[in-house]
Amino acid sequence: MTETPARRSLFQQGIGAFVGVVVVGGVGGFLGGGPGLVIVTAAGAAIAAAASLFAFLRVKARRPYGVAAGFALGGIVLFGVGLGTIQLVRRVHAAASSTTCANQLRGLGNAFMQRQIMDEQFQPQSGAALFVVWARAGVFRVDPDVVVCPGDHTLPRTDSARRVAALAAIQDAGDPALADLVSYAVRDFERFPLDPHAERAEWLMCDRGGADGMSPHHPNGLNVLFDDGGVRFLDRQSLGLAPDQPIVVGPDSKHPELKKMLVLRR
Repeated sequence: MTETPARRSLFQQGIGAFVGVVVVGGVGGFLGGGPGLVIVTAAGAAIAAAASLFAFLRVKARRPYGVAAGFALGGIVLFGVGLGTIQLVRRVHAAASSTTCANQLRGLGNAFMQRQIMDEQFQPQSGAALFVVWARAGVFRVDPDVVVCPGDHTLPRTDSARRVAALAAIQDAGDPALADLVSYAVRDFERFPLDPHAERAEWLMCDRGGADGMSPHHPNGLNVLFDDGGVRFLDRQSLGLAPDQPIVVGPDSKHPELKKMLVLRR
C-alpha cells in the first residue's frame, strides 16, 4: 500500500501526541502531587502554544507539519487533564482536611466531657485559654497536634512539642501569641454559660476562621463541636448566610452562635 501524505501526516501527529504526553507526563509523575500537577498543566499549555505556532509556520511554508500538530494535540490533552486533575486533587484534599478537623474536634470534645465527669466543679476557661490549662495538665501529650486544623493555613507552622510548651507558658488569656498556637475557637463560658436545661445541643468549639476570624479553614463552611460530643459541618446555608456573606467567628459576628465563640479574651 502506497503511503500518502495524508497518512504520513496522521501518523506523525500520533507520534507527536504520544511523545508529548509521555515526556511531560513522566516529568509530572517524577515531580509528584500538587506542584508536579501544576507544572504538567503549565507545560501542556506551553507545548500546545509552541507546537501550534510551529505547525502554522510549517503549513505556511508548505512543509510537513504532522509532528508539530501532534505535539500541539498532546499539549492540549495534557493541559485539559492536568487542569481537571488539579481541581479533583484540591477537592480530595479539602475533604480529607475537613474530616481530620472533625475527628480532632471530637477528641477535644471527649477531653471536655471527661473533665466534667472527673470534676463536678469543673469550670472551663473561655476561649483558647482552655487549651493553655489543658497543655499544662498534659492533655495534649498523646496528640500534640489536635489543636491544629490542617485547613488553617494562616497558623504559623512549628514543632509539635514547641507548640505545647508555648501553650503551657502562656500567662495571659489575651496574649496575642495564643492566636498563633491554636486553630479552634472555644465558647465564651463567662458570658454564655452552658444551659443544663437546653432543649438542643449547644456549641462548644469551632474552626476559628483564621487569625482574623474570617479566613475559612474549609470551603463554604466550618466544623462545629457540640456539648453532646457531636461534630457537624455547617455551610453558609445551614448558618443562614448568603453565598457572598463572610463567615465571621467571634464577638464581632452577627450570627447568634458564632458570636459566642472566642479565641482571645478581650
